[in-house]
Amino acid sequence: MRIINFNVNEVQRGMNDIVENSDICGSILCSQEGLIIVDTFGYDSIYNTETISAMSASMIHEHNYGFIPPEEIILIYNNEKIVIRNIFLEEKDQEFLLISIIPINMRYFKRKVNKLEKIIKDNL
Repeated sequence: MRIINFNVNEVQRGMNDIVENSDICGSILCSQEGLIIVDTFGYDSIYNTETISAMSASMIHEHNYGFIPPEEIILIYNNEKIVIRNIFLEEKDQEFLLISIIPINMRYFKRKVNKLEKIIKDNL
C-alpha cells in the first residue's frame, strides 16, 4: 500500500475534534493490514489499540478470497459497539479501516462515523 500526500496532522486534528465533541470513546485509522496510522485514544487508554486494529483487519479480510470485503461490520458488546468501516478509494487505489468504539446507548452514531470518514477522504 502506498500513501501519497496524506495529511496525517489534519486527519488527527479532525478526528480528535469529533471524538472530543461527541460520546465516541475513540477512533482508529489503520491500513488494511491493521497497522495504525492515527488513533484518538491517547496513552492512558483502557483499550489495546494494536490488538483492536489487527483483529479488525483480519475480520474484514478473512473471507476475502473471491469475494468483495464488507463495507462495515458492527460488533455489539454489553457496554459498547465497535464499528469497523472499510474505506476504499478507487482513484488512488488505497484502502483503510476506520474503527470507532461507541457507547451502546449512543444514538445516531452513523452520522459521527460518516463525519470521520469524510475527514479521512478529504485529506487523502
